[in-house]
Amino acid sequence: QLRHSLGELLTCPFCLDMWVATTFVIGMIFAPRLTRLVAGSFTALAGADFLQLAYGWAQQAAEH
Repeated sequence: QLRHSLGELLTCPFCLDMWVATTFVIGMIFAPRLTRLVAGSFTALAGADFLQLAYGWAQQAAEH
């Protein structure tokens, strides 16, 4: 039962965002420099994902 509950908490997208947000808040309290580094890395990754999506949309628009 415990294993199933933990699995649900870790795989549920609505639960996972709370775990991530909580981790960032705790990180900002105890290790702000490292937390900002990790947050910056995630921001760069999100930006790269957005650019990749925009490139795909532009390719589709050019084909049609």
